[in-house]
Amino acid sequence: MAKKLNSYNRRKLLEARERGLSDSEIKRQFGITDDRTLRRHLKLAEQELEARAVKTEILKEAIRDHIAELRQLIENWKAGIGIQAVTTSPSVMTDCMAFPHSNPLFGSLKDHLPFPTLWTDYNQWETKYRLYIANCTKLREEIQREATTRMSLDFMNDNATVSHLSSRLIDWILRQVEHKLQKVSERGFEFLWKDFNAEIDKQPTEVRRMSVNPGGELLEIYNQHEVNKEFYEKECLELLYSCLEGETVANLLALLDDLRQLETKIHNSLEEILLRRDYILYTCNLCPGKPKLLR
Repeated sequence: MAKKLNSYNRRKLLEARERGLSDSEIKRQFGITDDRTLRRHLKLAEQELEARAVKTEILKEAIRDHIAELRQLIENWKAGIGIQAVTTSPSVMTDCMAFPHSNPLFGSLKDHLPFPTLWTDYNQWETKYRLYIANCTKLREEIQREATTRMSLDFMNDNATVSHLSSRLIDWILRQVEHKLQKVSERGFEFLWKDFNAEIDKQPTEVRRMSVNPGGELLEIYNQHEVNKEFYEKECLELLYSCLEGETVANLLALLDDLRQLETKIHNSLEEILLRRDYILYTCNLCPGKPKLLR
């Protein structure tokens, strides 16, 4: 009875022919009884060899794409590790921090970069950056609460029809805080008043607008013929200096120093990894050629 051949046997059969064995020797070695069966298995062996070659090329291309995606992810990760200014919206800060995690490959990146120091530094950076964002949010809340209390006015948009504080007041104070955090010399500013008449709800209205240069509009007072301009200027200045010397800004200063040190360490580590291409040496569960049963 003829021996049943599988793909492994056919591969050996093809190798035997390439070594120069005669048909008779091949048939005897593999238990094949006739030339027709030999030719059929040789043809199958060649087809299987061609299919393996195609699969190998496809796998090579998939691995190249995977490695390229990993490199791009590392580059994006490195570029995204930065400290936003306190003038940036906290929601934008949070989105920037979460950006690398939105990539499905990020969870497997640790397998390609099994360097404990890198991940310890990054975990510390994330923890401190969350605290930084929380303090930025707290600072905005403090400014809004203190300004409202001090001047007995609410914050409203530019279409308000009653006396109000402008959101630019918060922006102006945040810019001064940013100067302090960046250790930039305090820039000079001056308060400006503009009196004009406007029509609001079809009614003539006297408007007293207080602005700061640079900075823009801080507040508007409606239908008060006499406005204590010194009071509002004094309260704005005291609000500014209380924020600059407050606990929240002190916390931001300390966090910023720690974040800068960690940022430098992480950037240097990732730059070395990119230059050395260390990520090529390791594999993850998403690497092509490693099938995983889905349950």
